[in-house]
Amino acid sequence: MVNDPGDYDSNSTLSHNAIIVDDKSEHLTYSPNQGLWGKSATIARTQDEAGVVYALAEYASAYDNDSYPDGHPGRAVTRADREFLFSRTPVPSAAPGATARLVVYDRFNVTKPTYGVTWLLHGFSKPTPTGNVIRVNAG
Repeated sequence: MVNDPGDYDSNSTLSHNAIIVDDKSEHLTYSPNQGLWGKSATIARTQDEAGVVYALAEYASAYDNDSYPDGHPGRAVTRADREFLFSRTPVPSAAPGATARLVVYDRFNVTKPTYGVTWLLHGFSKPTPTGNVIRVNAG
């Protein structure tokens, strides 16, 4: 369904599944790539019960300038939260024969509406957009 064509030696965020921000290097050191210094990025919550797995990641600091906050107090991204919900059990409304479902929900705030924000997802099959939902079927 989804693959990550970058490996651990690939330093470009563009080679991975990520959200990239292009602030024309106003705040980000390697715009549109993230830095490696997300000091407070964390998995804030996880839960695994009744065939469903949930996780919340808070990672806005991954977009901070390498000298934030002392040397560079400005930020391009003030909120970057990602929630995952994975169901191991069949979902009645899923495609015929589907055995699981993954839902990804992002909350993302930038400090200027002119900053470009792109969600990168590398996959094996063509995504099907419908409104604000993008479906990728495997199998």
